[in-house]
Amino acid sequence: MTVEFSPEYEDGQESSQKKANGELAWITKDDDQLKWVTVAIEFTGVNPDAVNLILGQPTVLDHLGNAVGFRLGQVVPSDWAIETWTDIPGMACAAGKPYGYFLAPWLHGGKLTAWTLENGGAKFKIEGARTQAGSLWGKGPYDVDLNAGATEADPPVAGKLLTPIGGGQHVDMHITFVAPPQAACAATALVIA
Repeated sequence: MTVEFSPEYEDGQESSQKKANGELAWITKDDDQLKWVTVAIEFTGVNPDAVNLILGQPTVLDHLGNAVGFRLGQVVPSDWAIETWTDIPGMACAAGKPYGYFLAPWLHGGKLTAWTLENGGAKFKIEGARTQAGSLWGKGPYDVDLNAGATEADPPVAGKLLTPIGGGQHVDMHITFVAPPQAACAATALVIA
């Protein structure tokens, strides 16, 4: 799977004033502002539960109730989030195994783009999802950062984000020493302690 993050900005307004001789008396430009970050996800294998969670499309179940496919119907805009971990090999001076952690706490929309069936693996891509400001993620529901132990003598423990996501923040990217969750074959219920 690959996940592509692409920030989109609104350029700040530029204004200036010229002197009578045509030279600039002053020039200023407002700061550029982040509008959103678009997110595209390419799956090397199709996970019907992921398509259901991201696009709101219904899953097709087998006789045991396992998701084995999905049905593409009218696009239903959905709100969702994505967390991803990356490996960081060979990082010097690390006090444990480091990972790159990426969080987009509030995404809206997304659409399944064209796919090709051929003698080889199928690839599916979801594009058009965009972040929004004002997420209610806070410190989040998952253990993604090392937090202080109960006492100074206790070793650090896996816990929620150390600082909450701010209202105007679209994406969080940082190094963590908490390993990603174990892979599962299907969607599982989230248990929040």
